[in-house]
Amino acid sequence: MTERRPDKRAEVLREAARLFMASGFHGTSMDDIASALGFTKAALYHYFRAKSDILFEIYEAVADEVSKRLDQHPAALSAEERLHATMRDMMHVIAEMPIEVTVFFQEGPLLSSCLPRRQAKELRAKEERFSDYVTDTVEDAMDSGVLRRADATMTAYAFIGMVSWASRWYQAGGRAGINEIADLFFTIGMDGARAGAPPNPSP
Repeated sequence: MTERRPDKRAEVLREAARLFMASGFHGTSMDDIASALGFTKAALYHYFRAKSDILFEIYEAVADEVSKRLDQHPAALSAEERLHATMRDMMHVIAEMPIEVTVFFQEGPLLSSCLPRRQAKELRAKEERFSDYVTDTVEDAMDSGVLRRADATMTAYAFIGMVSWASRWYQAGGRAGINEIADLFFTIGMDGARAGAPPNPSP
């Protein structure tokens, strides 16, 4: 029986993500990627025409994985349940794609300087779809009286930010599991934003 060859494109993406995480997109060259893979530069260009195409696919893989999980949320979930599920989804993606997620957050602010305008615009649209989903969920929770009325966008970013930061420190096999971490963040966020909780004092 013939042994299946590994997916070379996936191998390139994994190794490039590791190098981007360590040295940044601008600090990594196609020569660096080819050398790490044991490829010639010409062989690398067979799989990707440009370094920007590699970053695009790494970034898109993270965005698409999150989007796929959101699409699987049952329609019958309440706003509070959707928010909780979203935080769990984010933690699972962080755990399953740790290097790619690190690159996602590390290079995200620099997309316009890393990618052609068309690619950057496409990825920003995927980001916006996610942030809109969380913001709409927060607004639904406010409309239903679960969360107190506040700026929905900033509230959504607070929930997103708590989980996003876990990408900097989460380690598999640590003292808390994926769902346990997500559940703690959800509880902290809800305790601070739930209707009936005292509002933050004005500065």
